[in-house]
Amino acid sequence: MRKKLSAFLLVGILFFAGRAEGVSAAQISSGDGKEYVQEEVFPEYDIPKNTGGAMQLIRMEAEQPEESEIYKGTRSGKSKGSKSYSSPYDAYSTNFYYNQLNSNEKALWDKFDSMCFGYLTGTETLRSRDSYNEGGMNFDYYVTKFVAYSNMSRERAWNVAALFRYSNPQYYFLDSSAMAKYPNGSWYLYFYEKFQSGSARKSQTAKVKAKIDSMEAKIQKGSNDVEKARIAHNLIVENIKYDPGFLIDPIQPISTYHQSAYSVFFEDYTVCAGYTKAFELLMNGVGIDTMGVTSAGHAWNIICLNDSWYYVDLTWNDLDGRYGYQKQYTYFGVSESRLRGELEQRDGHKKESFYKGLTPKCSKDFGSTLEAVGKVFTPSQTTQTPTISQKKTSTGMAVTLKTNTSGADIYYTLDGKEPSSSFSRSYHYTGTFKMTKNATIKVRAVRDGRWDSDV
Repeated sequence: MRKKLSAFLLVGILFFAGRAEGVSAAQISSGDGKEYVQEEVFPEYDIPKNTGGAMQLIRMEAEQPEESEIYKGTRSGKSKGSKSYSSPYDAYSTNFYYNQLNSNEKALWDKFDSMCFGYLTGTETLRSRDSYNEGGMNFDYYVTKFVAYSNMSRERAWNVAALFRYSNPQYYFLDSSAMAKYPNGSWYLYFYEKFQSGSARKSQTAKVKAKIDSMEAKIQKGSNDVEKARIAHNLIVENIKYDPGFLIDPIQPISTYHQSAYSVFFEDYTVCAGYTKAFELLMNGVGIDTMGVTSAGHAWNIICLNDSWYYVDLTWNDLDGRYGYQKQYTYFGVSESRLRGELEQRDGHKKESFYKGLTPKCSKDFGSTLEAVGKVFTPSQTTQTPTISQKKTSTGMAVTLKTNTSGADIYYTLDGKEPSSSFSRSYHYTGTFKMTKNATIKVRAVRDGRWDSDV
């Protein structure tokens, strides 16, 4: 492969030369109005708090790939249409963002997924190696095959790649970077050097699976979904420290795999990307829909409990002994308004622009405090089940779905499988659609603050 090694854009990590974003002293409270640390005693700029650490995709330029470097495979037998997957690794992912995409964007996603699944379950060894040395960052990497896209802008393909990596934490071997090939549109992803060997990766995958199984056995002891989420939260923040190498400029990470859940499973340090992907993986693995979301330099989670969505930020909940606490729960079960209001600092949770219209509404709040998880909202109403109406046209059948619950979203499947917003691959209804052959339509309506409808 012939590559140009000059990066044409490197979006920096969000850090402030030692002045970290995180939980200010005034926000460390028990919920009774008393502050444990006064601002005037410990000024904000003196408190060593957790920053973000979610690295933006590094855009680099590559020349025309050889034919053997282009990915052309497909994943046979794949079924993400229900909770019964073709592989146990599928259960760790989320389909929420995928379900919002158009057909061309889904096609690109499917290629990424098929290729990465092959690396996860196979023993192919990556041969193409290179080095990166820009902006104070210096590392070696291996690259996957090229994945082509069509009928979308380069920027949109970039966005799909970003959404993919935060929806599939099971692909632990991926570094959070991508490289573009011009002019006819292809991408390839970065591999951590340790995992390029097929035989070594197979061994590591077995270790990752064993670690996940061990942690999930503890999580499953929770009596309900909130308790399971709390156990997973604590398993991570009580055993992992935020990487202090991200608090200085230029960064000097202690963790090698800080952009992967692997750092949480096998290292002592991580940053927000590692916290987010590990929590997402563990929650989805026990059947609790969870995804990751990012700002310019931070990552955190969105979790579904009692059919409503909440924000959880393990990074900012991990106090690492500050103020005499290992952890807090302030950022557990948080609403959008509170996260972006009283709890916000320096726009740390201002979602990247490409998330517009893609994330669920988060209107409820646990009211969690420093020392205690608050109370999950229990809906008193159920979203109305959608109706299906059909109208014959000259080219087939026009299908319209409708629910009388204002503000509800409708998801449907055409293969008889159970629809959902996240755990299954479903179509997000945006308007009347046409069908040209017989199919079994199943529909479900969802709305924040209500139980999901029946199918």
